Amino acid sequence: YMFCLSICMGSLFLVIVHHLFDAGWSASIRRVTEQLSSLLFPWMLILLVPILILQKQIYPWLSLDPNEDHSLAIKRVLFNPPAFNALLVFLVASWGFIANTFKKWSLAQDKDGRVEWTRKSRVLAAAGIFYFAFSLTLGCFYLMKSLQHQFFSTMYGVYYFAGSVWTTLGTVYVLIMVLSRPGMPLEKVVFKRQQQDVGVLFFAFTVFYAYIHFSQYFLIWNAAMP
Repeated sequence: YMFCLSICMGSLFLVIVHHLFDAGWSASIRRVTEQLSSLLFPWMLILLVPILILQKQIYPWLSLDPNEDHSLAIKRVLFNPPAFNALLVFLVASWGFIANTFKKWSLAQDKDGRVEWTRKSRVLAAAGIFYFAFSLTLGCFYLMKSLQHQFFSTMYGVYYFAGSVWTTLGTVYVLIMVLSRPGMPLEKVVFKRQQQDVGVLFFAFTVFYAYIHFSQYFLIWNAAMP
């Protein structure tokens, strides 16, 4: 689930960045990232249901008494069953809403060519980038880090974010390579320059991901934690 979610969230990040910086080169691959990110709703929300049903088998802390576990007690504001269920559903639904809004406005602009859709997308991206950073961190805390609720990490959100964008760029690169072949939909839209730009970003996030990965490992090693 987290692997598929990482591709959807990485695609949403690329869409947001495209509108934030008014990028020109990425316009031709935006359809790919918009389509991938739009899978957040309803598909990723539907796939969340089995996790919620089996939550006590997956997350042992849900069956623990906070009064008997100090590491859980100090996190009880967020680490409690009602917050866990409500916030996870809200987070995935809100991500899907943002992604599908970008896609809807993009398709609307294809029909009438109005600049208003670009302005709206920029405004949503400006607010969305902050919500993205906060909500992605909270989401991966619930879904992944809480598997070991005693573990503390202030950079876990960045760790998952780096891996998400890195995985997404590799996925997007393969998709545009296939879709830009003769006879395919992006044949006259995506060229070698766009392919090279995606490759450069992939390399950049490889370095960034390696840096974050080492930093996370170093903190664990420094604290003498297994």
